[in-house]
Amino acid sequence: MMKASFKFAFALLAVAALSGCASYENNARDLRGHWTGGRFAEANTVAGTALQSSGENELLLWQLERGSTLRACGNAAAASGEYEKAAAIVSRWEETPDILLSRETLATLTNLSALPYRGRSSDVIMLHAYRALAFLESGNIDSARVALNAAYQAQRDAVGRNAKEIENAQAEAEENSVDVGSLLQQSGLDKTLESEKAELASVRVLADYVNPFATWLHGIYFLHTGTDGSDSERARVSLSRVAKMYPKNPYISPDEKLAGENAPAEKPLTYVVFESGCAPIIGTTRVDTAISVPTGRGYWTLMPISIALPKLVLSAEQKYWNLPFFASGAYVVDDATPEGLPPLSANGVPASEICDMNSVVRTDFDNAYPAILTRTLITAFLKSAAAAALNAVSQEYAQRDGSTESALISLATMIGSAVYTYASTDADVRCWQTLPQNFSIVRMETPASRRVTVNVGARSREVELLPGEINLVVVKTTHEHGPLVVSQAVLK
Repeated sequence: MMKASFKFAFALLAVAALSGCASYENNARDLRGHWTGGRFAEANTVAGTALQSSGENELLLWQLERGSTLRACGNAAAASGEYEKAAAIVSRWEETPDILLSRETLATLTNLSALPYRGRSSDVIMLHAYRALAFLESGNIDSARVALNAAYQAQRDAVGRNAKEIENAQAEAEENSVDVGSLLQQSGLDKTLESEKAELASVRVLADYVNPFATWLHGIYFLHTGTDGSDSERARVSLSRVAKMYPKNPYISPDEKLAGENAPAEKPLTYVVFESGCAPIIGTTRVDTAISVPTGRGYWTLMPISIALPKLVLSAEQKYWNLPFFASGAYVVDDATPEGLPPLSANGVPASEICDMNSVVRTDFDNAYPAILTRTLITAFLKSAAAAALNAVSQEYAQRDGSTESALISLATMIGSAVYTYASTDADVRCWQTLPQNFSIVRMETPASRRVTVNVGARSREVELLPGEINLVVVKTTHEHGPLVVSQAVLK
């Protein structure tokens, strides 16, 4: 009776964990629908409501979404406060690397979404980049320096962090006697994963965890706000890295040259940043099959196993909008330079890509995937093995007892364990929904009129620049026909 109560209690915990996951997915679906349609106020309401009701597991995610939606609504100061709360959560998780044993056990019996979301490396880097933008847009120049330095450090830390995750996952597999390679072959997942990888062949993988936009923003910030030669060197290093990734972008080398010469810009400059489209989200690849698992005492049996893995899902939106077919050209994967003019411009000056978030997210996804795959397979195998052991005990008891009641209990145990194995399996699809698909930039001499007309496809907006020597204009749009949200900052 005590063992039965224990199992029942764990089942209730599992149901609670799965219910929380379903709640997140419903809210995320609503948020994404409003966001992609350009309904930023509605998206902000969803994010705010979800944040108020979220538990620890999704707290960081909704904090990030709330910051993004507030910023899209034109409230940079409030967005800055939400990003600061998100940064504090990230710091707390970094200082507390070990998950509580009870949470690890629950994740083993259900799925990885039972664990708190601690932020992917690309999330942490973009968080600090957006912190910096929100600080700049609200006039807090000094705090932007701190945020940009944090973004730079996060890129450096990500490599070691990911290596440790993979090492820990492999150690867990050995400790639990789980043969990952064998499981992939038995389940047929090896072929499925190869097919999915081929579908992403057009999205290039970046070097390590370099985020070109965060790196470029770090470069121009220290170029124009720097106080000494060391700041100029910071700017030069960052701009040089971006120039190597985007060698055909005409707007990087002039600033790289200024940084190398430790010289100020000769004339007032205006940078226009276009944030367009929606970044990839996470979907699910699922396999339900049967494998051989141990039942104890050297015996093995065929048991159902359910495996659900995260899958990168690219946005359905086109990368560039309203281009005639003959002018669109091809997307060159090697140097990430689009041929032909993107329909993004400022005062007729065409924008050039500075960061493809498809590449940023894919790079992080690919790097983290080995650890996720290993832990998912461990969870799936242990659930099937536990079910097999429980079934064996119930069958042995039924055979000894010989009663109809014990036989029915044994049958119910087998059915229940199979249902539980299936129902408790789900991929961790949590991700930052409100990131853009692309960043593009224009660098231009500030016009004498101090007015800039920004164009996104057939849409345009005239912007009167704030007083300043070095101006930054940011234009956000998520949909071909959605609104243009314009914000400004002064770097100098």
